[in-house]
Amino acid sequence: MIYIIGSSFSGLTTAFILRKKYKNITVISPSRKDETKKSATLLKYLLSLSGEIKFNSKKVSKRIDLIEKTKIKNCKFVSSYQEGGLSNIWGGVLSNIYQYNLKNFPFNKNKLEKIKRQFLHLEKIIFKKNFRYPDKNSSLNKNITLLNFNKKKESVINLKKYLLNKNIKFKYDLYLKKINYKSKKIVLHDLSDNKIIKLNYKKLYISAGPINTAKIILNSFREFKKIKLYETRHFFCLVKKRMNLKKIEYFKFNYDGLKFYSQLYNFRNILNIFFNFKKFNLFKNLFMAQCYLNTQDSSYIEIKKDGKSNFLITGKQKKTFNKRINEILSLYNKKSLDLKFYFPIFNSIGASNHLGASFPMSKKKKKFKTKLNGELYNYKDIYLSDSSVLNEIDVQPITTFTLMNILRMNS
Repeated sequence: MIYIIGSSFSGLTTAFILRKKYKNITVISPSRKDETKKSATLLKYLLSLSGEIKFNSKKVSKRIDLIEKTKIKNCKFVSSYQEGGLSNIWGGVLSNIYQYNLKNFPFNKNKLEKIKRQFLHLEKIIFKKNFRYPDKNSSLNKNITLLNFNKKKESVINLKKYLLNKNIKFKYDLYLKKINYKSKKIVLHDLSDNKIIKLNYKKLYISAGPINTAKIILNSFREFKKIKLYETRHFFCLVKKRMNLKKIEYFKFNYDGLKFYSQLYNFRNILNIFFNFKKFNLFKNLFMAQCYLNTQDSSYIEIKKDGKSNFLITGKQKKTFNKRINEILSLYNKKSLDLKFYFPIFNSIGASNHLGASFPMSKKKKKFKTKLNGELYNYKDIYLSDSSVLNEIDVQPITTFTLMNILRMNS
């Protein structure tokens, strides 16, 4: 039996890629099929200074809290055990395959064409149409590269319908506690009747999110004493755009060693929540930018066991990085005519909507790393297939693990 842990966008993407290779694929989720109410809001997420912001039904949250206790220091993060995961908040996302760095994947031309066809097929399933992508990057100037992303909250619903038609099975109310590697069994807590269930697996794919993936690994393998999640740290700032500049939503910034990916939100639309500016032309060229830093500028989250079933999660700030970013943005503003960046505000560690690289990929066998296809070194048939594994790519403003799964499963 092939088991996929997690019914989020990454878990469903994993099932989509595996459907032609294997039969008897089952997606396991701790959510209840009929539970849709959430216990968190985006406002709570933005205002919270530290802790776990749970985007689940209250019943699911309470049941899981009884299984494990977690202490959290100096960081915050969103968790979701609901079907669809965090895509319930910001939707499922596909990134531009032509603007992706593929240098860490040893693919020949024929295999890349096969991957491209799979990508376009998936895109049509979740968006009901294909988008045209440029073969080359579109640049505003030598420091700003424009990007294309597609996102839609209905993407998970559309993809699940397709998978059900392909005989992919779904099991609910099951929370993965531990992997017994030697006997090839997974230990699950049945949330509906509070019982322990053990299932044999042939191959196991974990798409439980970076925090929960780390917890599963720490519970299962003694060699892992603690795990670092290199957090894709981000900051907000105001961006002033040249008046006659065409519409820009996503872009990559690269200047004087500072790299980040950014998503723009119209500042006037934000203010309209509180005031009515629709009749005026004020703030038309002013935007709020959410800027995601590269791994080298990110802080990290450390997770370790704190007792038999407890975990301690601590945010670790990278020294001096705020000052460096302020200085480089000031230098860029002096030379730029197109975009200018003002008043950067740095968010809490873990407050990004995407954590990455807890187990970076590596061509060489290393502890705490995976093979290019996401399989854990030293643990055959166990794969990580969500944003907890990246191939040390530049961070993008919204998750790219959908494309990553297509690449991983074909490597």
